[in-house]
Amino acid sequence: MAGFFRNIKIKYKILSISIISIVVLALSMLYIVTYTTSYIKQRLDTTLEHESEEKMKIAVQSMAMAISEGVKDLPTRKEKLALLQRMVNNTFYNYDNTDGDKGSFFAFDGTILVGYPSRFGAKLGEDWKDVTDPNGVKLILDLQAAANKGGGITRYMWHLTDMNSPLAPKVSYAYPIASMPGVWVGSGIYTQDIQNNISRFSNAIRTNILYTAIISIIIFILITFPIVMIISRYISKGLGNIGLIFNEFVLFLKQDERANKANIDKLKIGKDDIGMIINNVSRSIGLAQESLSKDKVCVEEIIETLKSCKQGNFKATLKHAPSNPQLSLVKQFLEDFLKELLDNMNSISATINHFSKNDFKESIDTTNLKGEFLNISSSVNVLKDTTVKDTKTSLGIAQKLNEEAKKLNTSITNLSQSSNAQASSLEQSATAIEEITQSMQNV
Repeated sequence: MAGFFRNIKIKYKILSISIISIVVLALSMLYIVTYTTSYIKQRLDTTLEHESEEKMKIAVQSMAMAISEGVKDLPTRKEKLALLQRMVNNTFYNYDNTDGDKGSFFAFDGTILVGYPSRFGAKLGEDWKDVTDPNGVKLILDLQAAANKGGGITRYMWHLTDMNSPLAPKVSYAYPIASMPGVWVGSGIYTQDIQNNISRFSNAIRTNILYTAIISIIIFILITFPIVMIISRYISKGLGNIGLIFNEFVLFLKQDERANKANIDKLKIGKDDIGMIINNVSRSIGLAQESLSKDKVCVEEIIETLKSCKQGNFKATLKHAPSNPQLSLVKQFLEDFLKELLDNMNSISATINHFSKNDFKESIDTTNLKGEFLNISSSVNVLKDTTVKDTKTSLGIAQKLNEEAKKLNTSITNLSQSSNAQASSLEQSATAIEEITQSMQNV
């Protein structure tokens, strides 16, 4: 793929880049539409659910206050419950901004159902204490506890329409009736209604954004495609002229006899960037010739210097300065290298000369050395340290031998004196024996 792209003409490359840009733009717009819709749906989910819950709370609290005001002057509890049932049975409200009143009310005396819309088929007077949803939530007990605390929410699963319809997630709010102790009223909303409402809004938003993105891409294509074609044609022609210029320039650098500056002068040169390039190249040819001459002299001098180094002469100097910055850097590095090499060789030579005179006080400074020079200098320093160590060891041994020799000489002297004393004692003993022998003979 890369090889194919390299081999096509520049105008087709520009056209390909434009098409790729359009595709990338389309994909980016699609991603933006998807991300924006997802974000809006997420925000709508939170906002509309909270809004629906707030509407439900207001409706329940309003119903509770209306019932409380309506029944407070009735003499019997039976009459109060009858009025409560009529109000609950006939009152509905809208909680999701759609057509139709989906919100209804229910009322309990503790856990006994006393108010519910008759169209849903629930029987009044039943005790719902043990009613649980599939998840084990005792919804009436939880709502009763919430009402006793002054109002609260419970989440559970419940039938969509009547008691025989499928179950769906539901959120209910319970609130106490002030004038009827123990009696509370509540209402619930199905979360799927909220989700359907959110989907309706988000789909409409997605459609509008997608439509706008498609129109924008079409307008972008209609505007940019002709401009790209004009620019690609102009650039292709300019690049052709630049190619001719550089071909002539390369021939000049190679000192080819086919090089002819007149070919450049024949070109129709404008005042744009391409024309400036042609003029600059034409001026650069004369400057390049002078620079190449300087560089050639410098290269020859570097070669001669390296030949001298090969023969062991590190004192050669470079006198000519090149025009090429890289070649100047090479020249500077070579000069620094020769100086460093000569300094290191002189340091090693001087140190070894000191060693030849039994002077081991000096060492080679290896602080700034690296590579083989560091290895050689370190080896010389190790040789010096080893020689000094061996010399000190030999001196210690000689001192110990001298002390032992003195001790031996003292011992020999003592032994000689002891031998003389023993000899004198033996002579005295011999004289005494002779005297005893004579005495024995006389007896």
